[in-house]
Amino acid sequence: MSLKDRETHVRVLTAASRLFAASGFEKVTVREICRAADANVAAVNYHFGDKVGLYREVLAKAIETMCATTEAARQAGSDGSPEQKLRAYIRVFLQRVIGQGHDTWIHQLMAHEIADPTPAPTNTSSAIGVSRTRRSPNSVSRPGCTVGPSANSGCTPTTG
Repeated sequence: MSLKDRETHVRVLTAASRLFAASGFEKVTVREICRAADANVAAVNYHFGDKVGLYREVLAKAIETMCATTEAARQAGSDGSPEQKLRAYIRVFLQRVIGQGHDTWIHQLMAHEIADPTPAPTNTSSAIGVSRTRRSPNSVSRPGCTVGPSANSGCTPTTG
């Protein structure tokens, strides 16, 4: 992939992440995404196959970031007392959830996905602890990464 293609890929993915987080999958059009990314409307098909493929990649990026947050929170204060560990974990986690950082869109995206599940991934929904009995199975989770409310949530080996 050429440098120009990689730049377009990143611009489309970034614009789609923000727009899907703000409005949800159904309310965002490919044309809006490409306008925000300053890309040709064919860029979505070229780089991601279709809107659902783009959305799967956005969700995969979100899960990857959630795994990194969980791991960073676990590592924070790992040498301290239990109280210091807990404080460090909460600090790291809250910085990602409510902070002014670049990853705060993820929680909006997941809220939309929980409230109005898309035709995208059942593995993503199980990763975030949501039942999708009305959707067909498709995978977007990253190898080695599971996010959810289980005792072993975080970045753990997965199969399938």
